[in-house]
Amino acid sequence: MKKRWVAFLLAFCMAFTGSISNLAFASEEQALGYAPETSGQDAILDASEVELTVSQEGAYPVNLTTEGNLDWLYFNSTDAQSYEQKYHADEISNVVVSGNTNGLTGDKFAEFCFTDGTQTSSNSATYQQEKCGLIFEGVDSGIAFDIAGSTEPRTIKIYTGAYAATVKTEIRLNEEEAPIKTLQQTVSASRGNILTLRTQTVSDDDVLHIKISITDVTDPTYGSMSLHAVTVYGSISSELPDEPVTYISEDIPQQTTQTVNLTSEGNLDWAYFDAEDIHNYEYKNLQETYVDSFIQNVSALGTTSGITGDRFAEFHFMDGMNRENNTSSYASEKRGIIMQHVGNGLTFDVDSSTTLRTLKLYTGAYQATVKTEIRLNDEETPLATIVRTSGETTGNILTVNFYSENEEDVYHFRVEITDVTDPTYGSVSVHAITLHDNNPPVVIPPDHSGESFQDESTGVLLDHARGTMNDLQFQNDAGEWIEVPFRTGGFAGPTWQWNGNAVRLKKTAENEHCYTGTKDGVEFGISYSLLDDGILQIQATLHNTNDQTVTPDRASINLGIDTYMKDTYESYRNLFFPTLLRCEKTHLWGYLESPEQNVVSIVA
Repeated sequence: MKKRWVAFLLAFCMAFTGSISNLAFASEEQALGYAPETSGQDAILDASEVELTVSQEGAYPVNLTTEGNLDWLYFNSTDAQSYEQKYHADEISNVVVSGNTNGLTGDKFAEFCFTDGTQTSSNSATYQQEKCGLIFEGVDSGIAFDIAGSTEPRTIKIYTGAYAATVKTEIRLNEEEAPIKTLQQTVSASRGNILTLRTQTVSDDDVLHIKISITDVTDPTYGSMSLHAVTVYGSISSELPDEPVTYISEDIPQQTTQTVNLTSEGNLDWAYFDAEDIHNYEYKNLQETYVDSFIQNVSALGTTSGITGDRFAEFHFMDGMNRENNTSSYASEKRGIIMQHVGNGLTFDVDSSTTLRTLKLYTGAYQATVKTEIRLNDEETPLATIVRTSGETTGNILTVNFYSENEEDVYHFRVEITDVTDPTYGSVSVHAITLHDNNPPVVIPPDHSGESFQDESTGVLLDHARGTMNDLQFQNDAGEWIEVPFRTGGFAGPTWQWNGNAVRLKKTAENEHCYTGTKDGVEFGISYSLLDDGILQIQATLHNTNDQTVTPDRASINLGIDTYMKDTYESYRNLFFPTLLRCEKTHLWGYLESPEQNVVSIVA
């Protein structure tokens, strides 16, 4: 077979001033209007119950995320205190179990689905098979919990089941002894029940205390009740605090392991420091949104010292850039990058917003004093300074709530060791950063139509949606179409790399084959075009728009061609391997060849 030579022509143009609605719940939303001011006795606007038989055809579908937009609980564990709960919510609190529990019920009258859990981001793949509901057996067994009051109407739904038992629900307001509402039902055959409460209290400081318990059984052996889920629905407050930056710093002992769902906690963005190289950390995949990373310019102060073996948190994600998820390994991963010695640490920037956002910074420290400063834009004086001193290894969760009057504002974070009591091992470790918004901006999915060349007569077929090569084929002299495999995720290409970080580019409005982006005042561009004789030209540009010289540590292009040699010959016979690459003073040339003797040449 004759070799088919196809050239990628990379033209680098550098311009520097110096050097370089969910329908199922629509009726409920519409019903949430404002009601007259209530007294303690009518904090419950109304209450209703719906009975569901276990044997009915098709279980009742419940979307906890939508129905519980303020908060929800889901009892899917035999451990009464290990229930699943909506991430970043605390409307339901003080869950207390009394009496006897006996595992999870095998009966199912409802299917509970969620996408914003604390322990697991989603159960979308398994919820139809799940039969969850904590069983309580015997008279006086049951559960109590509190729900925060609100001057605006709210809807509370409680999903229970029962068999051969009488179940009583009591609702009290604040410290009143007498219930403001009591409901009771007696059940013989197994069935489910949905109790719907519409509430409105005089004060936002009011608390509704709800207790559900068994008062009688007709079957002393199996008489029981089950609690499946609780949801709270209402309008989300958009009121901003007086101070633009508030924070809570919480120390976590090393022997306490917290489960952190990066995907739901970082619904805007997250960073997970799982690699010794500060520039190769894992981060949220935002490619499909065309939104730039909200967490930017991550940089080490001084040098790093590897990955810590200490762990106070388990970090789980389902939307990573380099690896899509770590579901199989997160419970055993001990990740966090170490910085030692005074002056070392980490800096990063976060885009601000006119709405309230929450950043969580997960760090550890040993025999060191660590200072975290938060500045706005170019202001010299920090808006907040947090100092903590650790003797033995201690984790820390710094929760920062912030906003600003200008969408263009940027908050600068600086984590630095200011003192050590152990000159050899005194250190700080940075594990993860998450960014959350209760009202995230609406992102319109990008239109990738037109981001390709599909004319077979040119001898080249290319799909470059999102700016990188997803599918490249060329036609050899025998008329066969040869595929050139490219990497995906964090190794996709071509991409600009700036100081070790990929630069995210967006398709321009004027040209569907051109992508641009800006980082540190430098404009980056990648565009695709076809020349005569089936030559694909990639034009890569960067332009310094700052009024001073910019000197990067490294500016490079990752081509993205898949050269990873897999286990067997059959798996890599169609891969293209660098055979000759020669860098001259002014240009680059060479070629890659596959075991099938197809060749791709490169000329820059």
